[in-house]
Order: sequence, then structure tokens, then C-alpha cells
Amino acid sequence: MKRFIPVLFLAVFVSPLLFANEIAVTMFKLKPEGLADSIGVVVARETREGLELTPYLRGLPPGEYHFNVHENVGCGSSYNPDGSMTMGMAAGPMHRRIANIEFDEAGITTGSILARELRMNDVRKRTFVISAHSAMHDAMDKQAMDSEMRIACGSLELY
Repeated sequence: MKRFIPVLFLAVFVSPLLFANEIAVTMFKLKPEGLADSIGVVVARETREGLELTPYLRGLPPGEYHFNVHENVGCGSSYNPDGSMTMGMAAGPMHRRIANIEFDEAGITTGSILARELRMNDVRKRTFVISAHSAMHDAMDKQAMDSEMRIACGSLELY
């Protein structure tokens, strides 16, 4: 009976943590030196239909922004050959496009995005990035989109 209790504890309490189907990722504004203030969280939840992403964000100017998953873990800035800084380049190139998100006049965005082609494993050890919207987005190639101005970032390094 004494051996049964630790096994029961592991099965009931630890197992769900190892296979969580919902995570909350803190998003931060970016500045050349690195991270600025938090703008909220994005809750990612795996469903049968795909990955449901619910942003609870505030603090960006009104408008439409790109919301993507990038290949690397990290939100740090990097130096360009000319000595200038590019914010959020530690996130690496875009891995998957998620959607455009819109911040209202109060600087708030809510509502869910269903990314049917994504699963939790597609975002593990990666980074969510919010970038400036470009009217030419559909005409841009992947390399041009990778160099867009990154405004906010949330790393999934723990997941």
C-alpha cells in the first residue's frame, strides 16, 4: 500500500503537468535593449480542431498587427552590420503565420484565433511575435516578413 501512494500521486498530480493542453505565454513590448513592459498573455489551448489562441493583451497603439510563431526561443535584440539594433531577432525567422490581430482604440485585443493547422507541439520551444502590419503582406516573401519590425514577443522556452 505504501508503494501505491507515490505512484498514485505521480499519476494524478504530475502527469497532467507534463502533458498540459493549455499554456499562458506572457507577451512583452520590445525595445532595442531587450524586453520592456508586459502587455498581457496569450493563452494557447489544444483542441480537436487545432490550436486555439486567446490574446489578453493591452498597450499597443490601435491598428492591425501580424501574429506569428517564430523558429527560435528568445526575444533578445541583435546588432546589424551597420551597428543598429533590430528588436526581437533572437526569435529567428518566422516558423508559421498565425493571423492578424487588431488592437482597438483603447489599445486592447481579445477574442480567440483558431489555428487549424497548428498543434501544441508546433509552438513548443518557439516564440510568439507581434510585428508591424504591412499593407503589402500578401506580396511579401518569407525573407521580407522575417525582417518586419517586431513590436512584442513571448517565448515558449518552458513549454
